[in-house]
Amino acid sequence: AQIRIGTGDLTSGIADLSAALRLGPDDAALLALRGDASVAERQLAAALRDYTRALDLGPDLPRVRLNRAVVLRMTGETAAALAELDRVIAVRPDSVVAFY
Repeated sequence: AQIRIGTGDLTSGIADLSAALRLGPDDAALLALRGDASVAERQLAAALRDYTRALDLGPDLPRVRLNRAVVLRMTGETAAALAELDRVIAVRPDSVVAFY
């Protein structure tokens, strides 16, 4: 999946990750990676679902929380995006990206 995504074949990469998630549906890293690929494909609702599920499984994933905040902002949910960024800053006060 990562090779396909890295070479720009996002659709096949997402399909590979979906197949992997059928085998291991509780893998937060796979969910986050599929979320990243979905953002690149402009499938924001799918990305938001994956990021949300990944955070349900592992709430201490600041990178996933940051990415979720970006998607929330992209979909016009500014207050929810700011709340996510506040959560990142609470656990990672040194996160420069969260202050952007």
